[in-house]
Amino acid sequence: MWFQQLMVIWAIVVGGVAWAGKVCEGEWKTAPTSDTGLYHFDETRVPFNASEPSLSASNFLRTACPAQRSAYSCHFTGDEADGVRARELERRVYHPKPESSCFPFAPAAFLKLIEGRKVLMVGDSITGQIWQSLVCSLYRLDETYFDVDFWIEPDCSDPRKCPARPNPEHGHVVTAFLAMRSTQSQLIFHFHSLYRKPNDLKKLVEKYQLSSQDFVIMNYGLFYNNRTSYEPMLHSLSNGIEMVLRAANSPYVMFRQTTPQHFDTENGYDDPLRDRTKYACKGGSSPKDDWRNVLADAAIRPLEGVHRKKFYFLHVAQALYSQYDAHIFNGDCTHWCSTSGVFRYLQMMLFNGMYDLLSRKGDDADARAKAAADIAFSLLDHDDDTWKLHPTLRNGQNVQIESDARTIYLVEKGRLRPYPSVQFFSQQGNLWNSVRRVPERVGRYAVRGTPIPATNNP
Repeated sequence: MWFQQLMVIWAIVVGGVAWAGKVCEGEWKTAPTSDTGLYHFDETRVPFNASEPSLSASNFLRTACPAQRSAYSCHFTGDEADGVRARELERRVYHPKPESSCFPFAPAAFLKLIEGRKVLMVGDSITGQIWQSLVCSLYRLDETYFDVDFWIEPDCSDPRKCPARPNPEHGHVVTAFLAMRSTQSQLIFHFHSLYRKPNDLKKLVEKYQLSSQDFVIMNYGLFYNNRTSYEPMLHSLSNGIEMVLRAANSPYVMFRQTTPQHFDTENGYDDPLRDRTKYACKGGSSPKDDWRNVLADAAIRPLEGVHRKKFYFLHVAQALYSQYDAHIFNGDCTHWCSTSGVFRYLQMMLFNGMYDLLSRKGDDADARAKAAADIAFSLLDHDDDTWKLHPTLRNGQNVQIESDARTIYLVEKGRLRPYPSVQFFSQQGNLWNSVRRVPERVGRYAVRGTPIPATNNP
């Protein structure tokens, strides 16, 4: 025990600063409505019509991303004013400072980063929301298999919250699974809100058969409302993480900070004794009042110095203290509107954290991480201090990779389908000024589709 404590002290004094996780300092800005490149979330924005609830539910299920839940859609759960607010929240973008060396989330780059890996996300419903946003950003880029299990709540008095996949009852996700065929990747969510025993994490690693190339990304926080229960849990979790990381063939482990709540209380935390519906979400939350993250920083973050090549402390809270108006409302100041810029920010932080952790490894993983970062940077315009995402490749576009003048591709269902020849492309009446040139580093990792038949008009 004394040796472990000595190692933690050494890590803080010598290695803590050098290996600290990125904070990605920056600011929130509102993008223009014409900046369609921001909307990589493939989620429905169907509103709820009180006069036709069944039709509204049917339209939601028909157009929603497979992982999307209506209870988290501010377009569906709210009124017309909430719909306006939801559209404004989509345009809210977090801009990291250039000197922070943080790059934005790019779905194709993330898919490359997790190629051949299992990514297990463990935590409460906020972790489930992050998993949902990732699925809705990725599932059209690859052939996928999707499965989800719910526990069912029998009371469905509010029809706006009923259409949850895969059945019409209102329920909470217990486990969820997305497998991507060509990249051989798996994105898994496991609901686990209370950490009870030190070997809980070890059991999850064994349950999902995780190996040294895989990731566990976890958070425990929102279900703890007093220090006397949270602090000993964190020490138990710290021991559990040590247990996993010291084992042979251990996966990468990341602990995510707890996202702020914005209830009308002193520190923004939920008070179960109050009627939530009578209070609006409010601003004013600050790091000094957020004792959950203060305690986690003291108990969990030092592991990053001891196990710098396998453990990462993921900072996400700082930029979210100001986002009190991005919650679902209707008494819910915990969950976030599902298509808001908050999830672009959380995806960005997750992407940067995984990239940093793989880069510390210093082997083949380093090269893979740099390749993914290369794609992300290729999607950026650097205009003084502003960073703006290029529109991503879109269905129906004709593109040509800069290093290959002999091939033109049609973007179809998120894949690049090559035309038989440039002559065939012209013979079909296509215009050369419709062809978009993309950097070689983008085309290199784009998912390829089947060639266009030479006998058919595409």
